[in-house]
Amino acid sequence: MEIMLPDTFLTNLLGIALRVGGAILVMIAGRWLARRTRSWLASVLKRATLTPSMESLFETVAYYAVWILTLMAALIVLGVPATAVVAVVGVVLLLLSVALQQSLRDLAAAVNFLLFKPFVVGDLIETMLGHLLPVLEHNQPAASKELRLLNDDVASLCRAVKLYLAQIPREAMSEHESRRWAEVLELAVNLEQAGELIERMLGKIQNEKTAQRRAFSDKGLEELTSLHGQLMANLRLGLNVFLSADHASASQLLREKRRFRAQERRLAHAHIGRLQRQVVQSIETSSLHLELIADMKRLNSLFCSSAYVVLEGQETGALQLDGGE
Repeated sequence: MEIMLPDTFLTNLLGIALRVGGAILVMIAGRWLARRTRSWLASVLKRATLTPSMESLFETVAYYAVWILTLMAALIVLGVPATAVVAVVGVVLLLLSVALQQSLRDLAAAVNFLLFKPFVVGDLIETMLGHLLPVLEHNQPAASKELRLLNDDVASLCRAVKLYLAQIPREAMSEHESRRWAEVLELAVNLEQAGELIERMLGKIQNEKTAQRRAFSDKGLEELTSLHGQLMANLRLGLNVFLSADHASASQLLREKRRFRAQERRLAHAHIGRLQRQVVQSIETSSLHLELIADMKRLNSLFCSSAYVVLEGQETGALQLDGGE
């Protein structure tokens, strides 16, 4: 006995099949588009000098955004009412926000690793200091030009960091994240000031040694070279303290700062002694010599500032004894 199906049933069945098939095609196309979007974004972000953590965050957001649009299109093709589609999308967004919550917190808390990369700027400052030494010893125009270009790079990086930090809403940060935000900003400002100070030191040296045709005494040059070496070491130690927040290293950094200050005072007194002995080269370069010592003292304070953040509340007595610069 043959069973006859109503034409309306067949029509409805065909309509459902077409809608389901259309929804499946939409999902397939959406899956392809989501993968292509993530792949394209990954290639773009590679050129943006972001860290893998931030790249992964942006790629994930873009990937799921395409999937949400795909889901909405598929539901519409299936004939689901618009209000139901909005409700489903709302649930998906809620789940997505929960999934990304930790990543967003990590972004704010670890901004120094995601964008700033303190060692990048620190390496530039160290290179600038390295170029300063041959200028002290012998006038080298090539080193001077390179030093100025490096300072331009330092200034650009630090400005970018400050602009980036300004865009992060602090209201959503925890106390620890907010404190880290302030620490990164302070380091950016300090390193930018250090770059400017080194460039000013270069100008002073060139004016005295090139325009005035004067040179440091052998003993004076030896003293400046000694302070220069301590500066290089304290810069590296200061960056390590900033990244590691290690109390032992921070305490060592404070000790090095005090040792530098004591050395600076001793060398300034030694220079005065040479003036009293009427050493001609010391007399000719006296102002420059003392100014460079004062500039190095300021640089050392900038490099050692990370110790105070780490030891705050831990070694109050030691910090009070240390005082300012």
